[in-house]
Parts: sequence; C-alpha cells; structure tokens
Amino acid sequence: MAAPEKAPTLRCTICQAEVTPDTYASHIQSKHSSPPEKQEQTVASNEPQNQWTGSTDEIIVPTLSSEFWSVGTKISGKLDGYRETSFRDNSGATRNGIAYRLILDNSVTVNGELETVVEIPPLTGIIAAFKALKLKGYSPEKGDSWSIKCTEIRKAKRQGFSDSPNFTVSASREKF
Repeated sequence: MAAPEKAPTLRCTICQAEVTPDTYASHIQSKHSSPPEKQEQTVASNEPQNQWTGSTDEIIVPTLSSEFWSVGTKISGKLDGYRETSFRDNSGATRNGIAYRLILDNSVTVNGELETVVEIPPLTGIIAAFKALKLKGYSPEKGDSWSIKCTEIRKAKRQGFSDSPNFTVSASREKF
C-alpha cells in the first residue's frame, strides 16, 4: 500500500511557520492581522515600549506585475496594508504610487511559486480603477474585501512602452 501523498507546504513570510496553500490565508489572518495596539506586549505593562522589530518579509512580497495579468484573470482577498513606492516608467521618469498588499482567498502562481500574500503595484489600470472607486466615495481600509479582474489588455501606442491591463475592482467592507 502506497503512503498517502503529502500536501505541498509553504512557509509563512512573517513567522516562517509551515502551512499548506489552503490554510495560508487563514494563518496570516489569525496570527498576524492584529492591530499593533492589540498584539501581546513583551515588556511589563507599566513600562513604555521603546523597541520595535521589522522585517523585509513584512513589506516585500511577490508582485502581480502587468505580465501576471491576462484577460479574465481574477483574484480576490483582504487588504492587509499598503506602501508608498517609487519606480521608473518606460520613459525613464520617476513615478510614485501606492502598492497594496492582499491576503488572497486562493493562492496564485508567481515566478513558479504558490503565493497567498501578494502586492498589487500601481499599474495604470489599477490607478484608474481606484480613481473611479474614490469618485464613488470609497477609501481603502485594512480588512476590506477586494475582487480584481483584468478586463482588457490595451496595446502600447508608443514604442518602448508595455501593453497595459485594464481592471474592474470591487471593494466591500463588513459593517460593525
């Protein structure tokens, strides 16, 4: 009788715990989503905390660049945070934008690896979709549920520029 096949495992990018692709999102949400003021303190409660630790893995996660997207590609998950980023566009100009970190409902393959926590960079189509949401009164908050779908790939009109995905972004927030 053959031994049962072991499920593939991933390492949590924050605590390095071994989890399966199916349990990664719930692990992140249950172990690492507490606001800082609610996390356990490692110092006595009567002493002020004046020491913090941060890691690259808390900020830098796999990015869903324009090459990831094709018409019909759809992801969904919970907003886990954001960071300001600077990058050079195809013309060489420095641009600034917001990259959003999502804990996905279902893992995706990025650079040959299964990933459940990803970053949505400030692609032109994402920026435009969020401007449309903002005009409707939306402002992102940690924990919001997002669904992002690539609706079209627009061909570059200028030489040296890459094709640009267009998106539909839906956002919802639980009422408390």
